[in-house]
Amino acid sequence: MDTTRRLDNVYYSILEKVSILQSTIGSLRDLSNQTKELGESFDSDANQVKNEIQEQINTFGGFEKQNQRIESLEYRIKQSKERTDSLTQRLDAARGRVGALESQEAEVQATITC
Repeated sequence: MDTTRRLDNVYYSILEKVSILQSTIGSLRDLSNQTKELGESFDSDANQVKNEIQEQINTFGGFEKQNQRIESLEYRIKQSKERTDSLTQRLDAARGRVGALESQEAEVQATITC
């Protein structure tokens, strides 16, 4: 009788552990399926975002218009700088001539008043 009771306890214990194992396996299977679906969903969403960004870049013409405008402005700035440098040189030369004329005039004035 005692042996039968022990066997029954072992049997029910084994059944309980098998039930827990089956439940764990089912949960792992569900988790695996959800992970797979999540991965597929992520890939789909990532591709959709990639396509939207590519469309926006294509809409801008690959930024070609903006690039051309920037290059045009850089060219104009370079030309303006060159012109400014040229005018600065001419102004310095004119100042030199004015300074020389003032010196000559001061000498003439000095000789006249002496």
